[in-house]
Amino acid sequence: MTVHQNILSGRLFGIALLSGVFLSSSCLAQEVVAGWEGNSFSGNGGVSAAFSIPLSMNSAIILRPSTSYLYYDVRQIGLTTRVTAPALAFGVGYRYFNDRVTFDIGPAIQVLWEERKIVGGMSTSKTLIGAGIGSSLSFLATPTTNLNFAAAYDQANRYFSSRAGIKQRITDLNLTKPWWIALGAEAIAQGNYESQQVSGGGLAEMDFDQGRSAVQLRAGYSWFTYPDHSKLERPYLGAGVYHRF
Repeated sequence: MTVHQNILSGRLFGIALLSGVFLSSSCLAQEVVAGWEGNSFSGNGGVSAAFSIPLSMNSAIILRPSTSYLYYDVRQIGLTTRVTAPALAFGVGYRYFNDRVTFDIGPAIQVLWEERKIVGGMSTSKTLIGAGIGSSLSFLATPTTNLNFAAAYDQANRYFSSRAGIKQRITDLNLTKPWWIALGAEAIAQGNYESQQVSGGGLAEMDFDQGRSAVQLRAGYSWFTYPDHSKLERPYLGAGVYHRF
């Protein structure tokens, strides 16, 4: 299993911890992932690094500092409030892995600077501090097919995220080249008490250097629900890069 089997499928908000970043060996490793996903009024982006401390041939402790930027609109009783929330987080997690399965789980602490601006009106800002938890599971169904699931929750702004996906190599099916292309599909559910979003789409990924680096592009459609029971439908785009040192 390559290091990034599910990395770019994971959401880069808030705690960023364990949102689909996987290691395939028990050696010390450093990795960086950066990405963005969304549209004009709702989205998130971020950068995180991971440091692995081996416990055994099949387990490790993961240290993960991260920074992220979440933004979304809240529509209620004829008003629209634009929320922006840059954040810093640090997580510590446990990782188990073998030739086909990788499982991560762990907590994190997050500091979030939230600003709310009513369209045409006043704005407020505050600093929020809270705990979070994330978990992910990756299964190599065949040497060229990966199934994955990731979920996370931030207590600071009560934001949850979950994602399920599948990726299939369409080149280098004999596993002999240092690079390959994969296509896939994903389903996403995320949000909090102010805005909830369900999305579905596809992805294209190019891997380099035996999977030590990857670039991924994603696109799909999102359905939004708000506290005043209004609904919106919009397409979304996403992009991400990954590198393991």
